Amino acid sequence: MNPADQVALLRIINTPARGIGKATIERLLALAEREQRPLLEVLRDHGHQADLKSAGRKIRGFVDLLDQIGAAAKGSIVEAVSAVLSLSGLEAALTKERDEGGEDRLANAQELVTAARRYEEEVEEPNLADFLYRIALVSDQDQVDESAGVVMLMTLHAAKGLEFPVVFIVGLEQGLLPHENALMESVDVEEERRLCFVGITRARQRLASRTPASA
Repeated sequence: MNPADQVALLRIINTPARGIGKATIERLLALAEREQRPLLEVLRDHGHQADLKSAGRKIRGFVDLLDQIGAAAKGSIVEAVSAVLSLSGLEAALTKERDEGGEDRLANAQELVTAARRYEEEVEEPNLADFLYRIALVSDQDQVDESAGVVMLMTLHAAKGLEFPVVFIVGLEQGLLPHENALMESVDVEEERRLCFVGITRARQRLASRTPASA
């Protein structure tokens, strides 16, 4: 839906594992930044360079995979979701992990097909963008009884688009937010800062933070 979405692209480029290593990804990211172009464009152009050696073949395979999924997305929503699960290798990988706790993850992935089928049955003019928007907003938040007086925990990513009267940002300390893994790169720290801003702006009336030590 959005070829310029670099965050989503990085999330899937080697998931399931397809042999595109961290060094190769970092090299292509640097190239994309230097040329001021979307990462996907760089992948298309530089997957054919000889200096990438075997990585070039794997990158070409990944780009071909995205093109196949893009073609499938022009059909029904069910066909599109099914194509993502099968062509990407995600379904096969989760099936292999079934005995190691992957059964729930596999069921969740397959539930997307059921959700797509239900969506197409219920909506007069279904389209992929609307479906993706809807499933992004559907969460455990929709099942919460606000009159029950409960405390609800969620990640900052999951809080996007929501608001609450009172918000506690838990674990707001160096190593957690910003996470220690992000401290090595300024770009990653900027993303952590944006996440913190998301949490701050979720509160309508009261905002407080609690670190593990003070909690």
